[in-house]
Amino acid sequence: MKMYAIVVLLCAAVLPGLAGQDLYDSLSHRTIARFDCAPVSVTGAAESAGGMDTLAFESSAPAMPRYAKPGIADMITDLPGAWATWGRMTFKTENIPMYTGIGILTAAMVVTDHQTYTPLRKFYNENRTYHDAAEIFQFMGDGWFQFGIGAAFCAHGLIFNDAKSLSTASQTAEVILACGGVVQTLKHLTGRESPFVSTSPTGIWILFPNQIEYANHVPHYDAYPSGHVATAMATLTVLTENYPDAVWLKYVGYTTIGCIGVSMMGTGIHWLSDYPLSWALGYTFGKAVASRHKPKTEDITRAHSYAPDTDFIIMSNGTPGIALTWKW
Repeated sequence: MKMYAIVVLLCAAVLPGLAGQDLYDSLSHRTIARFDCAPVSVTGAAESAGGMDTLAFESSAPAMPRYAKPGIADMITDLPGAWATWGRMTFKTENIPMYTGIGILTAAMVVTDHQTYTPLRKFYNENRTYHDAAEIFQFMGDGWFQFGIGAAFCAHGLIFNDAKSLSTASQTAEVILACGGVVQTLKHLTGRESPFVSTSPTGIWILFPNQIEYANHVPHYDAYPSGHVATAMATLTVLTENYPDAVWLKYVGYTTIGCIGVSMMGTGIHWLSDYPLSWALGYTFGKAVASRHKPKTEDITRAHSYAPDTDFIIMSNGTPGIALTWKW
């Protein structure tokens, strides 16, 4: 494996920590959260405790999202459900304007594909810096990087017993497979030439190509849509859905996806018009998969039987106090 690929994968390995799941959070998050109390409210009734009149203030522990640890094979067995959810979210009448717009945008880009591709291809061949950067970003979109991100979250979850990291890892693998399956189906149906092997200025489309010919001459048929962009977008959407507080993910992620797209035009793998549908596929699959694994919200005192109920009390002599009650 090239050195840049190793460096990129090492960058992916630190992503769980950067997303907000650091060591101290993993080890102490639940303990700290037990002592966070919602605003107290007066019960309106006097109580007697140990012969003293007391006025009790009840506090309710905050509700917390709890992720279920995924099974080893969930990323595979959940695929039918992921496709079904994506279908329900996608094929709705209210989405007709959006997909009409994607179709119009794609058609307009096809007309100008030669004009947008040619200068980038020339720059790729003549500029060493752009050439090397394009190779790196191309690698970041080919699936290995995304699986590396999933592996990093999996390792983090196993080491620190973190269900959220494990769920994110499983979702990442699931969305790559689910989205990739649809992308590959569309590639095998549309049969568009990649720029570097094109026999026309914007690439010939051979609908429903001979699958034996496809297998023997893949670049002549697999340009549309872009699996690199779709997979990267799907992975990013899963991450941002699971870590909404890590706002930097969107800025870094969308910029990276843009660089992946520009780079693959330079390397001659994709046309600009391959991207609108790819962006939409990745985004909708990411939303679909993440929505199926939303964490359950439970009262924290129920989630941890060893945590007491906390009541603030005022005794008859005016002394404030705290009452701890264990239930089992």
